[in-house]
Amino acid sequence: VDVLVYSEEPPVPHRAPGSAASHGQNHLDGAAIRYYRPKGSDDIRRLIDDGFQAFNAGRLSEACHIFTDKMLAPENDTTIGLTVAGALTPAGLGGCLIEFINRGLADFIISTGANLYHDLHYAMNFT
Repeated sequence: VDVLVYSEEPPVPHRAPGSAASHGQNHLDGAAIRYYRPKGSDDIRRLIDDGFQAFNAGRLSEACHIFTDKMLAPENDTTIGLTVAGALTPAGLGGCLIEFINRGLADFIISTGANLYHDLHYAMNFT
């Protein structure tokens, strides 16, 4: 059995995908993907920064940074709209929309008629 001893961190063979322009040139040209094991004391920012590194999770991480660093920056006077479709009220998510507005995460909501219908029935106790 051969045993390799590294004086530094062992090389990481897995890498995040590179840019679309480099597709086909070298599929390992992106940033190295670091191993991450979440701890119960980690906050959500650490989970997003360290846990969401590649593929759709990596894009979600980028979107979170754009949302928090640019859209929610106090110096930017940003108006944020939230569009919703699907059965949110029957799924019990109506309260989440209220919290979005109360916490300043959405300035206005655009909804399908079905959500308004269900929410009206819920408010009138027709459920």
